[in-house]
Formats: sequence, structure tokens, C-alpha cells
Amino acid sequence: MKKICAFIVMMCIVIGIPVLNARAYTPKLIISDYSIDVDKVIAGEDFNLTLTMDNTSKTKLKNIKITVSSEAGEILPVDGTGSMYIGELAGQSSAELAFTMCAASGLDDKPYKLNIKMEYEDGYGNPYTMEDSIFISVSLKQRLSVTDILSDGVKVGDDVEVTASVNNLGEGMLYNVSAKVEGEHVNSQESYIGNIESGKSGAIDIITKTTGVTTEGDVCKDKLIITYEDKEGNKNTESFDLWLSIATSQYENLEILKEKSDSSSISKQTIIVICVCVVVIAFIVWKVIMWRRKKKRLEEF
Repeated sequence: MKKICAFIVMMCIVIGIPVLNARAYTPKLIISDYSIDVDKVIAGEDFNLTLTMDNTSKTKLKNIKITVSSEAGEILPVDGTGSMYIGELAGQSSAELAFTMCAASGLDDKPYKLNIKMEYEDGYGNPYTMEDSIFISVSLKQRLSVTDILSDGVKVGDDVEVTASVNNLGEGMLYNVSAKVEGEHVNSQESYIGNIESGKSGAIDIITKTTGVTTEGDVCKDKLIITYEDKEGNKNTESFDLWLSIATSQYENLEILKEKSDSSSISKQTIIVICVCVVVIAFIVWKVIMWRRKKKRLEEF
């Protein structure tokens, strides 16, 4: 009897019939890796998700269906139902599948779970189902503007006060916001503003000096640079034009003042000469008068 059973098992193996249709093992299909094509996933924007699948068994798998979905629709496929198919995958080999996904608008700034369902068959047509999950971190869009940039007309070398407003136009918080004035016509100076919530503004107030490069009557173009961070500490920098109206430097006025000073100096010299002459003439006149008086007294004797 044992010999007959052994013969039947051998014949089943030879002709490819599964013995008693029993699953001695489960061929596994796993997600070994994944990647996205953007630095960070932004709420309301599309991104491409690439999944790497590994057939860990020695036998091939066929009729593979991969479905990607989120628990509450936070991350959705852009086209179709979020399912893709592979006819077969050889044993101990890998395959990549790319999905175009979209993070829904209005999400919070945090990771979201993405479920991956894998349905497939072994070489005998036996069906299997595996499930896995990955987490996609969603960030909120950061956007800002700078308004009310003011700087008084100043002279070369004078202090200049630059004021402005940084407006958070995005959905996420702007962290560690700072402002910096720099350029050819002003000394570099930086000011820390802090965190700015969505829909709110932060004030810039920087005092610096103009440089000697500035020329009289110039309207100078320099830079107002805003630096801020996202929740992960990634830095972003945006630059805005800063126009400074430099009052006419006093080169011409200095020449006029010099001429006046020279004129004034000449006038003083003239006055001194005149005064000396007057004194000399007065002295001569006094001497003549005294001499005549003396002569008259002598004649009377």
C-alpha cells in the first residue's frame, strides 16, 4: 500500500498536479522599497510613488494585482482606481510599479498611512493575498510676500531705517523667520522675526548705514532677503528688491561753502588791511597835529 501511495505522489509531481492541493508553504510577495519624486509631498499637489516588489519564493507568481489606497482618502490616485497588474514575476526577482498620487487639500502637517494590497496566484493557480503599508509625510504649502517696504531718503554714511511686513500667505507655519539687508550700497544687517502663523504677518525693522559706494542723487537697488524654515528645519530663502533714495550728497554744496569760506577769508584780510591803514593814517594825522601845536607854542615864545 505504501508503495502504491508513493508511486501516486511521484506521478503527481511529474505531471504537475499539486499533491492533495495542500499549501505546504505560502509564496510571499513583499514591498521591499518605495520612493517619491519630490523633496516633500505638499497638500493639494500630485507626486509619483514608485513601489519595489520582491517575490521571495523560488517559484514564479502570476496574475499579480497591486492596489494602493489610504484609510480616509487622504492620499488618492490621480488616474484610475489605484490598481496595477503584472502578468507574472519570476521566483526571487523584483519589479517596480509607479503610481501618480495626490495628497488632498486641507490635510494637517503630518505622516499619513498608505495601504498596499497584493493579490496573486502561484504556479498552480492557488490565490493569495498580502497586505503592507507605508507612511507618506505631507507638508503644507509655504508662501510669503513682503509689503510696505520703506526707507527714508538718507545721505552717504548716514543711518538708514528699513521697515516692512512679512506676510504668511501659505497654509503652514513659517518657522524662524529672519530678514537681512545687504547690497553694494548698504552695510549688511540682519534681524530675527520669529515664527509667523498662516494668515498673519511679522514686522521688519532694521537700522543700517549707507556705504561710500553711494553717489549723490542715486536711487540704489539692494536686497531684502527673507529666510525661513519648515517643520523639518529645511531652510528656504527669498529675495526682494530694496530701493534706497539717497539724498544728493553735499559735494556741490561743499564747493559753494568753500567759495563762501574763501570769500569770507578774503573779506577779513581786506578789513584787517583797511584797519591797519586807518590806524597808520590816524597816527600820522595825530603826529602832524602834535607837531604843529608844538611849533605854534615855540613861535609864541
